[in-house]
Amino acid sequence: MVLYYLLAAAAAAAPLTEPFAWLNGLLPTTTAPPPHSPDPLVATRWASSVNSSLLQVYASPPVEAWGVPATGAHGAASLVGNNGSCAVSGGAALVVDFGVERAGWFEFRLAGDASGLLAAISEYDYPWTGKTMAPVAYDGGWYRLETNGELYEGARYAFLFPKSDVDVVEARVVARVNYTGAFRSSDATLEKSWYAAAYGARLNMNADDFGSILMDRGDRVSIQGDGHPTMAAALAAFGAPATWDLVKLMLNKTDSGCAGCRVVDDSLMSYPVLWTMSVNDYYWASGDAETFARFAPDVATILDKALATFLATPPVEFMGWDDRLDNGFCGECTGETRLAFSGLLVRAVSDFAQLLGFPKTRDALPAAAELARRYSRAAENATRALRASEPAYGLHSAAYAMTARTGLVTAGEAEALVSSLFRDAAAACSWSPFNSFWILQALGDGGFGDDALAYAKLCWGGMLELANGCFLELFSPEWLRFSDAGDKLPTKPSECHPWSSGVAPWLTKVAAGLSPLDPGYGARALVAPLFWGCAGAAVAGAVAAPAGDVAVDATCVGGVATVAASAPRGVAVVVGLRKTLGDGCVLTGAFVDHEAAPLLDAETSGAAAGMHPLNAAGHAFVRANGTVAAAYDCPSDASDGTAPTYAPPTYAAAVAPLDRATGGRWPGAYGGDGYALFGIDGAERLPSYVSNVTAYKREPKRTTYAANETAAAARLCGTVLDVSLDGAPASLRVALYFVDAPASDDRDDSPLPVPTPGGGAASVVRALDLATGSLVAPEEKIADFAGGAYWTLAYAKGVRLRIMPLYGSARVSAIFFDSS
Repeated sequence: MVLYYLLAAAAAAAPLTEPFAWLNGLLPTTTAPPPHSPDPLVATRWASSVNSSLLQVYASPPVEAWGVPATGAHGAASLVGNNGSCAVSGGAALVVDFGVERAGWFEFRLAGDASGLLAAISEYDYPWTGKTMAPVAYDGGWYRLETNGELYEGARYAFLFPKSDVDVVEARVVARVNYTGAFRSSDATLEKSWYAAAYGARLNMNADDFGSILMDRGDRVSIQGDGHPTMAAALAAFGAPATWDLVKLMLNKTDSGCAGCRVVDDSLMSYPVLWTMSVNDYYWASGDAETFARFAPDVATILDKALATFLATPPVEFMGWDDRLDNGFCGECTGETRLAFSGLLVRAVSDFAQLLGFPKTRDALPAAAELARRYSRAAENATRALRASEPAYGLHSAAYAMTARTGLVTAGEAEALVSSLFRDAAAACSWSPFNSFWILQALGDGGFGDDALAYAKLCWGGMLELANGCFLELFSPEWLRFSDAGDKLPTKPSECHPWSSGVAPWLTKVAAGLSPLDPGYGARALVAPLFWGCAGAAVAGAVAAPAGDVAVDATCVGGVATVAASAPRGVAVVVGLRKTLGDGCVLTGAFVDHEAAPLLDAETSGAAAGMHPLNAAGHAFVRANGTVAAAYDCPSDASDGTAPTYAPPTYAAAVAPLDRATGGRWPGAYGGDGYALFGIDGAERLPSYVSNVTAYKREPKRTTYAANETAAAARLCGTVLDVSLDGAPASLRVALYFVDAPASDDRDDSPLPVPTPGGGAASVVRALDLATGSLVAPEEKIADFAGGAYWTLAYAKGVRLRIMPLYGSARVSAIFFDSS
C-alpha cells in the first residue's frame, strides 16, 4: 500500500528479480486524472479481489537527461521515454530527472567497462550526501543502486559517474492505494496543495505502517505523534477499509499508553498527546467504536500523565522546528513552547471527552459516560487555570489555544491575536509545516476563513514552487527569492516529509466543509464549504465514509451560492453557509427545491458537533439532503474565483547589499565599535553594549566557527550565533564576514563531476529577533565569496543569526559592530 518506484529497463528485458509483483489487478477506467496531481497513478483503480496490503512496482522513464559537462553524455535525450542509449564519457556524469519525486531505486544496464563506476540518487539536482556508492552488478549488464535493505529512497534525480566510457540504456517505476477522496477549487494553488499533500502521505504509506520520511537518513521509522498529519491526510484522501486498517496498525505500533510500552519519541510530551488525537481522527473517519474503546484506556493514561504537570514545568522537549519554539529539542523549553503544549493538551482532552459522549461509544465502552464527565471536567479546569495565568500568547501558542473548543480564547481575543500575530507574511509560516498545520487550523476554527485560505497559499502554495511533488520538512517563503524548483534548499530538509501534509485534511474538512457529526458519518454529516467571494468562487470535495462517499460541489456566482451535497442513504446532511463573505457579500436567505428554508444556529441544526464554536458563530445552517441555494447581497466589486493572498512581507530590519569589494581589508571599514575574529584565538574586542556573542545550543568556543563543522551544523540546522545587546545605539549595524575555504574542504559530497552552482560554497543567512524568534530581515543567499563578502544588518536589538548551509559547511569567519 505504498508507492515503490523503480528506475530500470523494459520488463521483458530485465533479468532482475524485483521484491514486489509488477502492477496488476487494475480496473478499466475512463476517469480523467485530476490536472493538478503529481501522482502518475492518481486515476488508477484496483479490483476488489486484489490484496491491497501488498505492494506493487511499475515502470516510468526519465523526463529529462543531460551530461556534466554537456559533451560528456552523447545521446542523453534518447533516454527520455527510453528511446535509445546514451554514451557517457569516463570522468563525466549523467544526470536523469524523473519529473517528480518517487519512492524508488535506480537500476540501469550498461555496455562497457563498469569498474570504478559510482551511482547516486537525490531529491534535488545534486547528489544527496551518503547516497553515492558503487551499484550492485547483476547478470546481463544490469546494475542496481542499493542504498539500504529496503531499496527505496526519495528519488527524483539519479546520477551515474563512470571512470571509463560506457553506454547506458533506459529506466522505469511502482505504487498503489485508491484515491477515495478528492478536492477541487477555482483556485489552482489550493487544489494543487491538496494533491501534493495526499501524494506525500501516499509515498510514505507502507504495508504495515506510515513512514516518517521518504529519504532514508536514519530516522525513517514509525514515530509516535509525528505521523498525526500524515494519517489525517491519508484518511482524507484514501479513506477505505484498507487505509483504516493501516491507520489502526500504525496506532498499535506507536502506542505508549499501554503498561510497559515504549515507542519511538514517546518521551517528547507532545507526541503521545498527538497520538491520542490520531486515535480520535481514526474513530471520526471509520466509526469503529470497538477499536476506540480498546485504545481509550491508553489515551487516558497519556492524558493523565500530561495533565499532572499542567502549567507547571512539563518536560515538553520538542514542539517542532522553529526558533519561536526553541527550534527542536529544547530540554528546558521556553514559556512559548510550554504554552503551546498547554493549548494542545486542552484541545486533546476536550476532543477525547466529546467522543466519549456518543451513544455508540457508550455501547462499546461501559465506562464511557463516567470518562466523558471526568475529561470534560479536566478540560474545563485546565481552561480556567490557563486563562487565570494570563498567558502571553505568541503565534504558535495562540494557534494551539484557538483550536481548543473550551473557550481558551474568546471571539474578541481571537480577533486581536489574529490581527497582531497571524497576518504578517514574514512571520506567519512556522519554519516547520508540521506547526503551520496548527496555525492553519486555528484560523479556520476561529472563523477567519479568508485568512486561512491566504495562509494555505502562502505556506503550502509557496512550497509547491520548490518541492518535487511532495512537501518539505522545513520551509520559509523567503526561499522563493533565491531558489528554483529542483534546487538544493537551506539545511537540506527532507523534500518528501509527510508531516507537512496537514493541508489536505484541512482543505477537506474546512475548505470543502466535509465533517462527520457522528463517528464514521453514522447518521449525520456537515457540509459547510468555505467560500471567499461570490463572483466565480468554487470548491468541491469528497471523503469516504463506511456507508459510502460524502461529497459536495459548490459555487458562488452573481450573489447566488449553490451547494450540492450527497451522502449515503440514511445520513442526514446539514449545510452550513457563511453569513458574510470576504468580498462583502451578506447572506439574505436560503432555499431548498425553490422553497425558503429556515436558517438555524449550530446547536439547533445539530452542526455544533462538527464545527468549532468560534467558526460556527459566523454560519447559518440548513437541514437538507440535496441542493441548497443561498442568496447573498453583494457589492459591485465582488472578488473573482481566486482565494485571498497575503500582502508582501515587511521587515523590522534592513540588510545592506553584499560587500565583496573590501575583502580582508576590514580595519577602517568594519568593526569600528568592536569585533570577533572566529578563526583566531583571542582576536576579540566586543563593544560595551554587546553583552555576549554565543553559539546557540553549543559550547561558546568562538574559535571553532571558522572550522568545517558540517556534522554539528546539520544537527542545529546551521551555525547559530546569538548576539545579546544592552543599550545598543539605534544606528547599530552588525556585519558577518564570509570567506571561501579551499575547495577540497567545502565538498558537500565525495569528489564527483557535478559542480556546485557557482562552483563554491554557499549559505543562507536568517536573522531573527533574539527575544521573540521572529524573522526581522529578508533571508539572503551568500555565494561567490572566494575573496570575502560582508553581510550587514541594521538592527539595534538582540539578534539570532542562523547561517544555513547550501553547499559546503555553515561557516562564518568574523562578526563586526559599527554605529557610526
